[in-house]
Amino acid sequence: MKSSYYKVLLFCMSPILLSAQASNWTTSGIGGGGALFMPSISPHNPNEFYISCDMTEAFRSTNAGTTWSAVDFNQLRAFAETQVQFTSDPNIRYASNSNFAVDGRTLKKSTNGGETWVDLPGDPTGSDVWYVLADPNSTTRLLVSSYSNLYFSSNGGTSFSLVHSSSELYVGGAFWDGMNIFVGTEDGLLVSTNNGASFSLNNTGLPADNGFLSFTGAKEGGTTRLFGVVRDEGDIYPGIQGSDFEYDDQDIYRRDWGVGDWAVSSTGIPAADFPFFIGMSQNDIDVVYASGATEYPSHPSVYKSTNGGATWTAVLNTVNNQNIQTGWMGDGGDRNWGWAECALGFTVSTNNPNIAIVTDFGFAHLTQDGGATWKQLYSTVSNPAGSPTPPGVPHPSNGLNNTASWWMEWASATNFWTAYTDITGVRSVDGGDSWSFSNSGNTYNSTYQYVKHPANSTLYACVSSVHDMYQSTYLTDARIDGTSNSSHGRILFLPTTAAVGVRCMILTTPSLRCPLTRPTTTSPTPASYTARKVVFSKRPTSRRAQLLRGSK
Repeated sequence: MKSSYYKVLLFCMSPILLSAQASNWTTSGIGGGGALFMPSISPHNPNEFYISCDMTEAFRSTNAGTTWSAVDFNQLRAFAETQVQFTSDPNIRYASNSNFAVDGRTLKKSTNGGETWVDLPGDPTGSDVWYVLADPNSTTRLLVSSYSNLYFSSNGGTSFSLVHSSSELYVGGAFWDGMNIFVGTEDGLLVSTNNGASFSLNNTGLPADNGFLSFTGAKEGGTTRLFGVVRDEGDIYPGIQGSDFEYDDQDIYRRDWGVGDWAVSSTGIPAADFPFFIGMSQNDIDVVYASGATEYPSHPSVYKSTNGGATWTAVLNTVNNQNIQTGWMGDGGDRNWGWAECALGFTVSTNNPNIAIVTDFGFAHLTQDGGATWKQLYSTVSNPAGSPTPPGVPHPSNGLNNTASWWMEWASATNFWTAYTDITGVRSVDGGDSWSFSNSGNTYNSTYQYVKHPANSTLYACVSSVHDMYQSTYLTDARIDGTSNSSHGRILFLPTTAAVGVRCMILTTPSLRCPLTRPTTTSPTPASYTARKVVFSKRPTSRRAQLLRGSK
């Protein structure tokens, strides 16, 4: 009888429930804020870009970054090494994919311009794809690496041949020149002169035991010019990111193939700066870019040479945002360039040396005039170059929302707060059309929950210096219940009387302090709370969460 009653009740309520459902959803949020990697630019459409992030999103823009959409996760899921590879056919492209079903990394191909992606059954790595490099002048030639092997395909990924093995194999880039194929790896320069049938190392002029962090090349007239950022191979490994930049032994090398050996080519780049990425168009041997980080304070850096690497000049000038149109991050903004810290990705258009994109720990910036000016790609509101970035300004998102949002709390129908990883939290006062930072008194990395008192509307926030606390890799018995100095912790429940009716579960460990804080007043801190030293490291993780906005 009770079962029938509930069925009738549900049937009667279903029209009400259905009418309350949002029929349209769009991405919302302040834009940016999480690490962005491996941008790529279409050689067929200079306005089509891809950018990957560590939350499995692959972002795509077809209007030069004015707006972005996340590629359907059923089609493609990115990781930090995913870079969409364009070919000579605008419809055919390749990419690596995070495959949850097999807990691995697979090889994907699109034959309809990126609308759909399919796994290639010929993947030779056994779902261990690390790097994918396709020939931009062909549709069938590509290189794929596993953690320790490099494979070549001449038939669009139907089959592969093993061409090089190592105990570990980082691949920093390739240059395709007809029958000649050049690949910059951890082991040095791999060269094929017979269309990929065989490869051999050619490291003449490189320091002993050095390999390539990044590698590029171009051909003009009869000159093939190669560039690479070189470092001791002991400090290179598969999965290394631009954040691992601070080594004194790395430098830029240049070689004109068939004419001379590798030689240092870094005049104009301060010794205290750290180039990591190198890039150029394949048809211009004189214009080349290097991107990485300045020393302390660390900022993303981009240098440019217009004379084939003889001299270099800084073209990304972050002090007072000299030549950069900023969003909410910039000199003087809600976050400064030190928060962006370093380049995590960099690319130059295959056939236009004036177009380049640099990404970092939260943002992406584009130049379309050879580095003379740059503009942010994560907000619909830009601040003029050469002026401080004003803090607290509302920013509507353009779709490049790439950090996890945990909670929302409505103060009213149009005034609400959203809790975020890494960027603390944001507030909208216009129903979600735009967002701003209103976090005076909350300096923690992440906010996990807001609670509004039902009687006096006081707002509380549960915050932490640990980001992505709910990951299974963090919430383990050994970490929260252990007894050693490195793993002890406990679950605490704040008494309701101490928080004026608010009850919150709080996890404490040696690297976490998670009290309740109010934005405008001193938070209650019971005697049982212990201040902990915060150790926070920006580390790529596998997560995907976005703030979506629905309308009827």
